[in-house]
Amino acid sequence: MDVSSSRVKVDCTTCGPQLLRPSALHVTIVGADHRVAFFCPRCTEEISKPIDQVASEFLVDRLGVHYEIVDVPAEFLEVKGGPPISPDDVMDFAMAIRGCNLRYELDVLRSSTTAAFDA
Repeated sequence: MDVSSSRVKVDCTTCGPQLLRPSALHVTIVGADHRVAFFCPRCTEEISKPIDQVASEFLVDRLGVHYEIVDVPAEFLEVKGGPPISPDDVMDFAMAIRGCNLRYELDVLRSSTTAAFDA
């Protein structure tokens, strides 16, 4: 297959369908996630879209599209559970690593302020 004259139809989210040479595309593979990225020739925005493994293999193996396989720790790909972290959680963590107990210090401050007004 002569890839020098090949064109790949891609869709820019702003400009719509575009025809690009394979050299203008880049495939990234992270685990089972395959994505193709390109710069739109009209608006120059970088577009990244998910593709399936078959399309990824065709672009790389048949058309010679540049690709990158990204290795990430297994923990990164794990499904996360539990409630979201709150601002209070962040404050508690920050205070814990700095070695102070802000909640205790605020309680002491409140009790001394209350005692001063009661007198």
